[in-house]
Amino acid sequence: MKIVDYYVADGFSKNGSCRQSHVFTTYDKLHNLFGEPTYTDADPYAKVSCEWVLRVKVKDTGDGYEDTWYEEVSIYAWKYGRIPLEETQWNIGGYNWESQDLVESIIDRGLEPEYNEVA
Repeated sequence: MKIVDYYVADGFSKNGSCRQSHVFTTYDKLHNLFGEPTYTDADPYAKVSCEWVLRVKVKDTGDGYEDTWYEEVSIYAWKYGRIPLEETQWNIGGYNWESQDLVESIIDRGLEPEYNEVA
């Protein structure tokens, strides 16, 4: 599976999605990779204080065929009452376990789009 492209989306329907995993990183690293968050909330009682929603175009070349599709994933701060700036746990949301692999590959490798292999 290869990441062909990704971009920060305005949002997506979370119906059927759930927390898939988490990653430890900083707000600055996420901001440098993805730019401004899709969503922020300054309310200290809000469940989500900061979130990036990504649409990741994925290509699979297995079994002699090519197939491309989009995975929608989110990276969000859950119940901190603020936007955490220090290295902390950011949750990964999506529709399947591949969400974790996609987000971790982009963050860990600082992947630029254009056919980057997901390990």
